[in-house]
Amino acid sequence: MVQPDWDTLAAVHEHFAAIASTLVSEGDEVSPQVFLLGVTGAPPFRMAPLPPAAMATFFGEPSGRDTLANFLRQAFQEGSQLRAMLTRDLGFEPNVIVQVNEAWVASPKDAAEAKELEQGNLRVSERDDKKEALLIVLHLQDYSIPCFHLISPGPPRSCALSPFPDPSMLDSFGGKLAMQDAPGRGKRSSH
Repeated sequence: MVQPDWDTLAAVHEHFAAIASTLVSEGDEVSPQVFLLGVTGAPPFRMAPLPPAAMATFFGEPSGRDTLANFLRQAFQEGSQLRAMLTRDLGFEPNVIVQVNEAWVASPKDAAEAKELEQGNLRVSERDDKKEALLIVLHLQDYSIPCFHLISPGPPRSCALSPFPDPSMLDSFGGKLAMQDAPGRGKRSSH
């Protein structure tokens, strides 16, 4: 599978971040969306959004995170039935999956709280110090690149775009390491 270079990934991120931040600035909420991309060579790239039913499953059901992680694994796994179906139905081989949604973010107060957050025992949405953010995640075959853009509550709401991370920064927030623990693919971080 062809993997895009870092500059191309940055351009993909900037495209989706600009559109979503405009929606925020216009007072709209950003509905969760997932896009399958065929990123080869120079733009324009092939793109297909997943249907609303998939979004309802991934972002509205208690097991949605696990379902999304399984979808991502299968979509990138060479020889999987899902990958073959997507390639056949879309007419291109998706090599980047972009996730766009609003999320709550908070910094852990200490190592114990960081562990509780990581294990899913503490919900960021229940924290008093939570902040709203636009989350753009580029999922690739071997890793994911999460990018958070803080949303100012306003009024009016606005979104300050953060720069796309430098590749050397990935290890510091788990991007390249996000999938290394599960059998055959690794464990995805929860987004």
